[in-house]
Amino acid sequence: MSKAQRTLRVPVATGVQLHVVEAGDGAPLLLLHGFPDNGDLWQPLVPALAAAHRLWMPDLRGYRHSDKPAAVADYAIERLLSDVRALADAITQDAYGRLALAGHDWGGMLAWAFAATHPERVERLVIFNAPHPCRFAELLATDAAQAEASSYVRRLVEPGAEQMLAADSHARLRALMQHSLPDLPRDELDALATGWAMPGALDAMLKYYRAIDLANAHAVPSLAGASGRIEAPTLVLWGERDGAFVHANLDGLERWVPHLEVQRFADAGHWLLREQPA
Repeated sequence: MSKAQRTLRVPVATGVQLHVVEAGDGAPLLLLHGFPDNGDLWQPLVPALAAAHRLWMPDLRGYRHSDKPAAVADYAIERLLSDVRALADAITQDAYGRLALAGHDWGGMLAWAFAATHPERVERLVIFNAPHPCRFAELLATDAAQAEASSYVRRLVEPGAEQMLAADSHARLRALMQHSLPDLPRDELDALATGWAMPGALDAMLKYYRAIDLANAHAVPSLAGASGRIEAPTLVLWGERDGAFVHANLDGLERWVPHLEVQRFADAGHWLLREQPA
């Protein structure tokens, strides 16, 4: 983190505060990471974005420096979206303020859901390798390839999963990142592992999966009654070597996202923004 960046503690719920790194100055842009990352995921993009935007890069609840509520219910989609709303209120300094929103993986799922449930708040939406919840739900129910790609979630919700992931200095999580990102610098991998090792972090990270039901035919995550329609201009950036989400997640998105642009990257995978930050 450069000297020009600063850290904040932002209250999002009673007794829950999130650690946020802020950079740049200009129009507000909120950046949401996924599993098993933290807010530092976005650091490769800061030089390109900070000149025009005030960037907020939070650790989501349960991750690294942010608070880690104990109950599975504390990680239900409604609680997570409430966090996004509180962050949006704080970065715009207005309960009705508009902002640009970007997300990857779980953060992308939250960005989709927030844009659907709070269309008046989102000026622009950018999604990195995260399926629209309604399309994802369709594929989980009908597409064998996506069901197989999502089968790892069953292992993440089993009792003792956090101990399994923590074993041998987080060997399985390290292997996941190294397999997907063979050029990931050792110091960045070590920094990720430091976050995983914080008391309660792995357990909290897995509660995101324990709080949803991937066998449910409804939208995943729940859109709380919203249709899934996204009014904001939306850019989807997709690394096609993604082992978690099949290409069919991009098919038919215009049903929900009328102002859509999709850019595919055949030579990148799930962590496009780490592989090709330019």
